[in-house]
Amino acid sequence: MLLLDEPTSALDLAHQQQVLAAVRELSHAGCAVVLAIHDLNIGGEHRRPVLVLDDGRQMACGTSVDILTRELFREVFHVEVDITPHPLHSFPVITPCYTTLP
Repeated sequence: MLLLDEPTSALDLAHQQQVLAAVRELSHAGCAVVLAIHDLNIGGEHRRPVLVLDDGRQMACGTSVDILTRELFREVFHVEVDITPHPLHSFPVITPCYTTLP
């Protein structure tokens, strides 16, 4: 089992992709992977289950397409976002609106 906490933080895009490709290879080889990540554009691009926690409570669990909604971002992260499908793939692309809710 591989437990990773923010393995892509402070990495440029090329190195993020390298790290995630290595993790994906380990997963395909049978290694169980738990990835804690705050960038849901990275977390949401995989077809694996996504678990969203808020103060230790499960707020949503499922595929990124099913659970990553504007309402979830309002409730958990207190931000407005636009969510659009990736032009080449089915996963959602999350764009912050830079508006903080009260």
